[in-house]
This record gives sequence, structure tokens and C-alpha cells, in this order.
Amino acid sequence: YQRRVRGLQRRMISLTLFTVCFLACSTALRCEWTPPAGASLMRGVRYCEVLLSNITAGNSKLIADVYNTIGFNLCPASYWDNLTTEYIKAETGYSWVYLNGPRYWLMDYMGPTNSSGAGSLIPANMTFGGINMRLAGRVTKEGSEFKGDSYYTLTQVTRRTNWIWAPGKLAYFLTNQYGDRFIMQTFSQIVNKNLQSADLLTLRDKLKSLPAGWNYFAENLTAPISVVSGSLGYGIVIQDEFTNSYSALDPLTVLGRSMTSSTESLCHSVSMFSCSAAFSVTLVFALLM
Repeated sequence: YQRRVRGLQRRMISLTLFTVCFLACSTALRCEWTPPAGASLMRGVRYCEVLLSNITAGNSKLIADVYNTIGFNLCPASYWDNLTTEYIKAETGYSWVYLNGPRYWLMDYMGPTNSSGAGSLIPANMTFGGINMRLAGRVTKEGSEFKGDSYYTLTQVTRRTNWIWAPGKLAYFLTNQYGDRFIMQTFSQIVNKNLQSADLLTLRDKLKSLPAGWNYFAENLTAPISVVSGSLGYGIVIQDEFTNSYSALDPLTVLGRSMTSSTESLCHSVSMFSCSAAFSVTLVFALLM
């Protein structure tokens, strides 16, 4: 009996030491981890966009310029809330205007590989109702409307990004019926103007249109997660019904499956974006470095 007791005590001591070592190592990893040089701190940063176009009858495509507050301001609510599409049309002469925002970044850092990739786009700045913005890119879409309800639809995004979620921080995920994981990169106040980051913990109960076999959950990260386009030059993005945006952690696998789906929607962009999968548009965004 005494031998059994001593053996049990030794096992308990071993288990305790293992637990202490594991916690110490996990804490050390979080303490020792540092973001790459040149990375920009982004979690919680607010931004907005204005899209402008002159639609002409008979055109099969909508081409719009995208103006973004990144690098200028945090899209002050006192100005944004009073901004209307009709006001911008009158001020700019454009016949079509779309207001996209406000949105908030959820990655902790944007790494130094991000770039606007604007190519031949002519740099320009504009002011809308007192909000300074820069020309961030150009949108091209089949048809003449930015409307739809195709949430949870795969979107291919051409971009050069290095987005980093730090260990010890909360991250929010969607998984599909195949187990593919999508990490939330921005949350939106377009549908729910009162949505806050704290609400994301219980968002699962509010996702009434979540497809069968899909799940939403929050996770406290024990290791960093990076969404890097690298040599691929693209990412795979989806949106939920609140227009929160998520990036696939394994875009090659996800895209491979989507090639056989007739419901696939493609959205091409360069660098930063807040592209809606429901809109299936082409976005190009600049990055504040």
C-alpha cells in the first residue's frame, strides 16, 4: 500500500512539474516573441473608404476608384456619420458613390512586405465632408451594382501582404464543412453600427446564416499566426452576414476546392482591402507603413 502511495505521489509531482514547465515555456514564448522589424501596429485601427464611379448605360463592368483613410486619419465619426452619397455626388460630379465603413483591423501587425501595388494608378488625394483620403486603388466588377447576399462565399484576392496575429492575443475564426480555417482580419460596423471587438466573443449566437457544417469560435493564441501572400500573390477571403472579413489560413487548399464550385466569386486586389465577398469586386488598397 505504501509503495502505491509513494508511486502516486511521484506521478503527481511529475505532473505538477510538467504543468509548471509547460506554462513557463508558453509564457516565455509570448514574452520573447517580437514582431518583425518595420511592422506597423494595427489591431483596433479604424478606417473607412469611399468608392467613386461614373456609370454609363450599356457598360458591362463597373470601374470605381477607391479612396481610403489609412495614413490620414481614423475616419472620425462626427464627419463620417454625416457623409451621404448624394453629398459626394454633388461635390465630385461622380454618378455612383459607395460608402464602405467604418471597419477595424484585427491583426496585431502589418508586416513590411505590404505595399500598395498600385501600378499605373495615378496617386491623388481627396476630401469628403472634411475627411482626407488617398487614392488606394481601383475596383472592377461585372455588372453595375455592388449588391448581393452571397456571404460565406469564397473570394480570391490578389495582394502582397504579411499580416501577423501575436501570441497571447484573441483571434476569431470561421471553419467550413471541410475544416478549413479562416481568421477574422477586420470587423465591420456597416450592418451593426454598435458592434465592438468585445462582442466578437459571442458572435456565434448572432450568425443566423452560418452554413451547415460551419462554425465560429474565438481562440487565445499560444503562437503567432501569419497570413502571408508571398509568392502566391493572393489570398482567399470570406465575409459573414455582418460583413466582417476573414482570410483563409491555407488558401491553396481552399482555392483548389472552390475551382469545382459554380458559386465561386473572384475578387482581385493588391495589398490592403476590405473587399466584400458579397460584392465580388476588385479592390486595390494602399498601406500606411
